[in-house]
Amino acid sequence: MSKPTAIGDILKRQLAVRGVARRVREATAEQIWPEVVGAEIAAHTQVTRTDAGRVFVSVDSGTWRHELLYHKEALIAKLNEALSSDGGSTTDRPAGEAIIRDIMFLGPS
Repeated sequence: MSKPTAIGDILKRQLAVRGVARRVREATAEQIWPEVVGAEIAAHTQVTRTDAGRVFVSVDSGTWRHELLYHKEALIAKLNEALSSDGGSTTDRPAGEAIIRDIMFLGPS
């Protein structure tokens, strides 16, 4: 007879299979954005939504939007580092796969 499986393990597996765990982790990017980018950038930006590995960020000026485009890759890396080190499980994605793949900066040109 096999050992019973804990309900928490079953739920974790089912959430991962259905992609729910990944979407929850993507949505966490909105909550941690100010901490990850710092007070100065956070004062000029706001995450409006996340979808399929993309974070959509509203920017209050064209100057800030342009500046953030230069730092896009570094910001993606910082978000992924924070999301993968927050104690969450990696069962919702293959090892090494980024949670956030892109940031779309929206606002004045």
